[in-house]
Amino acid sequence: KIGEQQVTAPYEISRVVGVDISVTAPLTQPFSGLSYYSFREWSDRGDRQHVVSTPIDGGEFVAAYRLIITDDFPVFQEWNIYLPALSTEP
Repeated sequence: KIGEQQVTAPYEISRVVGVDISVTAPLTQPFSGLSYYSFREWSDRGDRQHVVSTPIDGGEFVAAYRLIITDDFPVFQEWNIYLPALSTEP
């Protein structure tokens, strides 16, 4: 989610440099009957929901997930959502 808008990654937006915008990654993503992806972290180390400021040189924010198998023990695997979203407008 970018601001109040639900989006599907990859998603790209243009903003004026220095504009703050809220980004929110889903806590979980379904994978199969016995497993799901769980949010791990954003590429900028921000919380699952946090505010980012449009960088001067554009930017990319990536939400990383780990695979959780709900059987007897969890297995972890990274999964990234690419959000090359915050390009800048002069």
